[in-house]
Amino acid sequence: TMPKVQPPTPRMAEELANALGISEVIMAPVVMGEAGEEALLRSTTATAAAHMPRLIADSYMVGVGWGRSVYNAALQLPYTKGPKKLFIPLVNNFAYTVPSLQTSVIMSYFGERFRSNCYYLNISHQPRKKGERTEAELENIRQLTVFWDALDAAIFGLSSPEQLIVSEVYSDLWQGGLDVECPDEQSMRFECMGQVYCEDGSYVGVNKNYDLIALDLKRLRSIKKSICIGSGLDKVKSLIYAARLGFYNVLITDGVTAAAMLK
Repeated sequence: TMPKVQPPTPRMAEELANALGISEVIMAPVVMGEAGEEALLRSTTATAAAHMPRLIADSYMVGVGWGRSVYNAALQLPYTKGPKKLFIPLVNNFAYTVPSLQTSVIMSYFGERFRSNCYYLNISHQPRKKGERTEAELENIRQLTVFWDALDAAIFGLSSPEQLIVSEVYSDLWQGGLDVECPDEQSMRFECMGQVYCEDGSYVGVNKNYDLIALDLKRLRSIKKSICIGSGLDKVKSLIYAARLGFYNVLITDGVTAAAMLK
């Protein structure tokens, strides 16, 4: 027998959008009995890929973040005709063996599928002190910040404190015993593009011995279309918190996560 699919209801999506104070919630269908994180991720990212051509149709300068949600959505993007865009990294490449943290890789799929160009930041995170960048790297960053000022769309995901704490990246970079204070786990609300947002409104970036180049999260509020892709019960509180802060105005999630957020 075919698995039973529970289609999303427009009413629930509208109700959640109103509750979060955002313009749109897109809900992925859920296979009954499959509420595991991987199943929800598969459904959500397939839905994100299908809706992406519509969502960024009128955008020219599009920022792209990292993470499993954005990476998996990028892999499934359809080939789309239309005006050319310029895809811009919101954060530099991170980790050496994790493709979902390689922004250049993710952005390449967007560029290919939308038959458009990408601006690559040729600087990966690495252990080094401030002031050690070359002139070519500084010029690369200067051009990037010019593009950031002109963004009219951004696509990103976020991690919950629970997900962050168990990741190898967290233990390596935040708890590496170098000269930065580790964020208090009780005050952490979510992580986005290498920045941990805490309850008091402060940010904790990665260990300052590492070279992280990322868009300041507060700048997401001024981008016309700020699209967050996120699913899973672990992310419920983090997604609500980020919406209340105005960091995104479009959410792509699944029916299980949406119902938990409403509750």
